[in-house]
Amino acid sequence: LGNSGGTSTITYQLTSTGCYVTRLVTVGTLPGAITGPNEVCVASSITLSDPITVAGGNWTSQFPAIATVVNTSLLPPTAVGTVTGVSAGVTNITYSTGFGCEAVYTVTVLPQPSGIITPLSDTMLCPGGFVALTAGTGSSLSYQWYNPGAIPGATSSTYIVPSTAVGIYSVTVTSGTT
Repeated sequence: LGNSGGTSTITYQLTSTGCYVTRLVTVGTLPGAITGPNEVCVASSITLSDPITVAGGNWTSQFPAIATVVNTSLLPPTAVGTVTGVSAGVTNITYSTGFGCEAVYTVTVLPQPSGIITPLSDTMLCPGGFVALTAGTGSSLSYQWYNPGAIPGATSSTYIVPSTAVGIYSVTVTSGTT
């Protein structure tokens, strides 16, 4: 007993008198390792899983101002929690069994990628000129520029628009992890 979950009878006997006390002791089963993505963007969600053998338990977030977690399923064989990013930072997500045994998983909440387009040069063009447009930059971001459909090869944070190209330009910025 003590290495795995279960119930056992423990008896303590005082040898000098022969008196004894018997107690039934229940040891909870440890949850398995939590699995799932360890990064999420603000306003996005990820799903975490933990193998369980007994129904019940609860998902919690160490810092709900950074990420919240909702119990999605607490039935064997897997407890599922949905984590939603609230603000950039790091928090521990914990799955606790009904016996108080815990598994802890660290989640990093990334800021929303900036999709703001900023011209890097004058927007009044002369023939043969260009305007450089840039979207917010950051680590693990990818880009796709549109006018109005996807522009082949336009996948960097900056796109050069020649004076001969007219139209409305937009960009989709995504995080490499979510």
